[in-house]
Amino acid sequence: MRRRCDDFRFVVKAPAAITDPVVRKAGSGEAARDNPSFLDAAAAASAFVGPAVAGLGAKAGPLVFQFPPLGRRMLADVPRLIARIAAFMTMLPRGPLYAVEVRDPDLVTAAFARALATAGAVPCLAMHARMPSVDLQAGTLGVDTPAVGPLVVRWNLHAGRSYDDAKAGYFPFNRLVDEDLPSRTSLARLARAVVAANRDVLITINNKAEGSAPRSVEALAAEIVDGE
Repeated sequence: MRRRCDDFRFVVKAPAAITDPVVRKAGSGEAARDNPSFLDAAAAASAFVGPAVAGLGAKAGPLVFQFPPLGRRMLADVPRLIARIAAFMTMLPRGPLYAVEVRDPDLVTAAFARALATAGAVPCLAMHARMPSVDLQAGTLGVDTPAVGPLVVRWNLHAGRSYDDAKAGYFPFNRLVDEDLPSRTSLARLARAVVAANRDVLITINNKAEGSAPRSVEALAAEIVDGE
């Protein structure tokens, strides 16, 4: 048990104040105005990176910058958007493992993966109803190749479900309500391949993935072991 605890790492997500291009109205979530702190590396370093590293120390795992759907205006020029995100990552303090998660399929490209690698970051695969399958993301972003660093995945939401629908249907989150066997099998296969290449695997699972995060962890771990 002690060795398992020693190996444990926290995956920490950056605040929306850094990754959301707009400031949203409380309650409705509607855009109120442009966010002056969007992609502000100095603000990210002082408000997020510094406190996370200082507080967690050796237990700090990937620091994830999860960008919400960025809207038609930004996606109108994807190369420029990729360059902005990469430049932001480059300006962050060196040392932590940085991972970037997106919710726009337009950004799941080899060019984005190359830009992140140059900036010293890795992709974070987003298992979410808005996004392509984990297999497609892994192949396009190249995370299944030996040259890429740790595998970082956030299994957020069951395919075909909205967040509110999953929250209502899965409560009280104590059992697997809607098992996503294809996603689980793909993720287990990917994890085995990455471990075989002597790379770290860091996966977080939300209650909204299948109904109960702890049960999903157990099922995924069993599939990873059974497939070896």
